[in-house]
Parts: sequence; structure tokens; C-alpha cells
Amino acid sequence: MPFYDRHGQPLEDEEEVQRLLRDTEYRRIAVDQGPDGSWLSTQWTGLDLGNPSRVPPRIFETRILETDGSTTFLDSYGTEVEARAGHQRHLAELRKIFAEDA
Repeated sequence: MPFYDRHGQPLEDEEEVQRLLRDTEYRRIAVDQGPDGSWLSTQWTGLDLGNPSRVPPRIFETRILETDGSTTFLDSYGTEVEARAGHQRHLAELRKIFAEDA
């Protein structure tokens, strides 16, 4: 499976792929902690998460990391701009849910 950098360009060099996958700062797009201790995390994965014929490839994802260690997939994106906007949208939704439960 092909890997892509944060700009959506294919990565041919396996060593470069591994270096970027180990680089937490490169992978992290946004992270926020919820009032319940869970984390909303949006990251670059480098791997197309969707249909391989789709352009741009879906190389970013947002997940909730629960306090029990489980994760819930929320969304995937093709660009960093979409990923940042998606993270903010999910964060606003989660804040609304926690405010309603308070």
C-alpha cells in the first residue's frame, strides 16, 4: 500500500516512511482532552484510509481515545486543512454533548 506525506505526495522511500511514522510531532494534527479524560485526536496516518481511486487519498483521521484504552473512529480526510476543520467540528460536538450532560 502506498504511503503519502502530509501534502498528499507519494512516499517511495521506506526509511522515510518509517521515520515519519515515528515522529509524533509530524503525525499529530490536533489533540484535545475531554472533561471525562478521553482524548480527541486527529493524526496523519500516511496510509490511504479510503477508496484507493479517490483523490486526494484519505491520509488523516480523527478518533476518540477512551479512558479504558478503546478507540472510536470518527472521520477521515484527504488534506490537512480538512483534518483541522474536522477536528474542530468534532470538538464542538463533543463539548455540546458534555454541556448537555452536565
